[in-house]
Amino acid sequence: MRAYATRSRAGVMSNSLSELPDFKRDLRDQEFAAAEAAGVTTLATVFHARHRELVQYSPGVTFEIINAIELLGERMGIRHVDLYRQLVLLQDIDATIAESARMVDEYSLPPAAGAASRGLGCSRRARFVVTTSKKFGL
Repeated sequence: MRAYATRSRAGVMSNSLSELPDFKRDLRDQEFAAAEAAGVTTLATVFHARHRELVQYSPGVTFEIINAIELLGERMGIRHVDLYRQLVLLQDIDATIAESARMVDEYSLPPAAGAASRGLGCSRRARFVVTTSKKFGL
């Protein structure tokens, strides 16, 4: 895949730049710096994959990072808690499992689904994906 780039823009979704981690990080840092310099209060992502990638950086920036669909929903009077953001920001797999206990029961998941993956040497994110993907039958 070829990324068409100018100073601070790439012509591909940034989540497809995993093979270029330094370039990807620099783009993100430039995006955040430009948003802060412009006094942005809300950075609304359009693509879900981009949102899931950026939300983990929320504590380190001066603006909120939300999905554009949240803005649309709010305008329509629909409020939805971004559960993914809540769980990612916990930054602790045990807290994530504890926080997800109600959903584990609600969807009749085996309680050990998340805990069992802990012994696989997975990253926190991978363990969370294992837990949530089982929730949705993936």
